[in-house]
Amino acid sequence: MRTEFVNPFVAAALHVFRQELQEEPRRGPLRLEGSRVTPGEVTVIVGVAGDVEGLVLYGMDIATAQRMVGSILGISPLRVHDDLVESGAAEIGNMITGRASMELEKQGYSCEITPPVVLLGRNILISTVAFNRLEIPFDLSTGRVVLHVALRRRQGEGRKELAGGSAGNLLVNLRQWLPQEESQSR
Repeated sequence: MRTEFVNPFVAAALHVFRQELQEEPRRGPLRLEGSRVTPGEVTVIVGVAGDVEGLVLYGMDIATAQRMVGSILGISPLRVHDDLVESGAAEIGNMITGRASMELEKQGYSCEITPPVVLLGRNILISTVAFNRLEIPFDLSTGRVVLHVALRRRQGEGRKELAGGSAGNLLVNLRQWLPQEESQSR
């Protein structure tokens, strides 16, 4: 994983957390991981395509998401229902990825981002297929948010399209959610 792809995401996350939550996040130790992950009860996924391709995931538990969204909106976390959690978490992921992609553009890498996807639930296995991920945890007063960066320089030509490129190659293993007989028939 190239540092010039990761650094814009770290800087963007720090900026968004400082701006939106008015606090100084503490960055935890970085870890390079394989392609499979269960990021958190709330996971925001944003695809990146262009000269840089892959996925960026933001994982947190539900209480962290509620506190974070409540803090941004100025309301009690107890009043933050699922729709607000989804919308607020998606917007945070979108702001961070958008800022980072603008920085990548300044460095000469064309890139576009997909609209965020939010997964809610436990034990959801997400595979970034052939991409290793760099995990970057941020500790906030609202809880821990783990940024998962799985990016690489585009391989070959003609892969910039969002639907047909690596950004569209997200595999989510939801078999644990299917009834046993339905799961076996697949």
